[in-house]
Amino acid sequence: MAWTKMQTTIVVSAVLLAAGTTTVTIEKIHQNEMNAWQLAKLNSLDLEKPPFQTAILPTKSSQRTKESRPGGSADYDDGKTVGINFSVADIVPVAYGSNHPVSLRRVIFKAAMPGGKFDYLSNVPAGPKQALQKELRRQFGIAGTFEMINTNVLLLTVKYPSPPGLTPSIAKTGRSDIADGYMTVKNGTMNELANQLESTYFGIPTIDQTGLTNHFDYAIDWGNFDQSGKGNGSRLDARDDLKKVLLNQLGLELIPTNMSIEMLVVDKVK
Repeated sequence: MAWTKMQTTIVVSAVLLAAGTTTVTIEKIHQNEMNAWQLAKLNSLDLEKPPFQTAILPTKSSQRTKESRPGGSADYDDGKTVGINFSVADIVPVAYGSNHPVSLRRVIFKAAMPGGKFDYLSNVPAGPKQALQKELRRQFGIAGTFEMINTNVLLLTVKYPSPPGLTPSIAKTGRSDIADGYMTVKNGTMNELANQLESTYFGIPTIDQTGLTNHFDYAIDWGNFDQSGKGNGSRLDARDDLKKVLLNQLGLELIPTNMSIEMLVVDKVK
């Protein structure tokens, strides 16, 4: 009888062990399915379809194929968003933007941000950006608030009406080719131009005050500008050249001033 009981115990233990292994395997398969977006091509992802989730995970950029590219991001008009190989500091303005990321030039980090690179996704049907904010708070203990702060800004204004290089667009879709020293835009707005000048070239908040609400085509070339200051002339010279081209070809002037604007202030959660 004693031997029979021992045999029964061994059989039951074996069954329990097998059941546990099956559970772990299913969970791992499910996790791999949920995280498949980390290795997928961004242009092949459909964030409108399940699985719906909000996640910030250590990047798998080194495992991505050359066709999938090592990094990049995509933002949908309804707030759904995905990004590969970003720092936490880069994810913050995405989470706190409405449809598009807040400019990093309008973010004040009052605390040191965590290091490392991450992949992020938020495609939940309701409040995807708010869900991403909560994930930043949960994982890293950081949160942002919008405040009115007095700072240096550039105002994009009209100096000369009806300039030769600014043509009302008849294109149905927008397209831009922007690199060091030139900018070709189809069906672009003045607000988009101000954002480009702010983020890429001048490094301070740039506000559209042209009053021009139409979409335009334009192409400007101001020499070999690069952000390190190397090339034909200094970085400061390149900025001056860009200002001259904006004025002479597009009739637009950048006016420096100081004013209160909305800034995102990021700090540790208390």
